[in-house]
Amino acid sequence: VALSSWSSRDRCTCQLRSGLRQRPPICLTPRRMTAAGTRNPRMRYLALTPRLSLQTYVQPLIFSSDYGQVGALTAPRTFDFAPYAGTAPSLDGTLRSLRGNLVLTWEWRPGSRLYVAWQHWRQGVIPDATFDFSRDVPGLLDARSNNIVVVKVSDWLNF
Repeated sequence: VALSSWSSRDRCTCQLRSGLRQRPPICLTPRRMTAAGTRNPRMRYLALTPRLSLQTYVQPLIFSSDYGQVGALTAPRTFDFAPYAGTAPSLDGTLRSLRGNLVLTWEWRPGSRLYVAWQHWRQGVIPDATFDFSRDVPGLLDARSNNIVVVKVSDWLNF
């Protein structure tokens, strides 16, 4: 079983909003960005019997961002900002995402296998930009989920 986790807190200087047809271009300056997740959450291989195995992969992600005041660039090739008078979309909030796969493999005879795979994905956003581990980890299961099940059979033909 390989499992490791990471977290980071960063302060960025500026994020330009591309695709907006505004003069002058606006800049969003995040006051705080926090992310936590897992890097290698894979249980690579679990042999239940010599012919039956199970493989899992789970990737939770929690990302909080708190942007400060929106500013407009005052001149090209400078890093000087004036307060922005227009309306800009709010990007503050916390993103919670959970992705996972489970694959069951059964080899009923040499070269012939049955694969059953289940993929699970859910994602949600809340407007609260504070990172709260005790709130956000249980909140990973609050969002609506998407589930996909796939069955594959491969058979070895001996001609």
